[in-house]
Amino acid sequence: MAPSQKLSPDIVESRIRTVFELPLYEQRYHDIVYVGEEARFFGIKHIDTKLLFSIDIRIQAGIDLLKEISVLPAQDGSLVVLLPEPEILLVDADESTIREYFLKEHGKAISRLDYYDEIEKGKDRVRQEAIERGIIEKSKELARDAVGGLFASDADRKINVRFRSQAGKGEEL
Repeated sequence: MAPSQKLSPDIVESRIRTVFELPLYEQRYHDIVYVGEEARFFGIKHIDTKLLFSIDIRIQAGIDLLKEISVLPAQDGSLVVLLPEPEILLVDADESTIREYFLKEHGKAISRLDYYDEIEKGKDRVRQEAIERGIIEKSKELARDAVGGLFASDADRKINVRFRSQAGKGEEL
C-alpha cells in the first residue's frame, strides 16, 4: 500500500480476510484416562477389564475469519473492526503420545476403538476445562493486539477492535 493512501474500511477488511483463521492461543493438556468394566454371572466374575493410559491434547482458540467481518468508520475518524467471537478452533489428541500404564483384559479385549471412544470423551472434557480457564478471553486480548498490529505501520487512523456477541451486538475489548 502506498504511504500516502489512507486506510479505508475496504482496505482494512480485505487485509484481514487474507487470513482464513486467526489461531490466537493454544493450551496443551496431559489427560489421564481410566476405563474399567466388571461383569458377574451367578457371582462369578467373567469380565474384568481395566485400562489406564495418558495422552496429550492440544487446544487452539481463535477467530474464524470466514464468518462475518465488518469495518465501519467511527465519528472520531477511527475505524471499528467488528470480528466474530473467538471460539475453539482445534481440539487434537496426539495419538503418538499415548502411554499405557496398566492393562488387564480378562473375558473381554480392549480394542483401539475403546481407546478412541475414551479419547473423544477426554477431548470434550478438556475443551470445557480450557473454556473455564479463560482460553476464549485470552484469545480476545490477543485478537485486539494482532489486528491492531496488522495496521501498526499505517498510523493515519486508529483501529478499534470489537466482537460480535452471540446476540449479534458488538462488545468492545
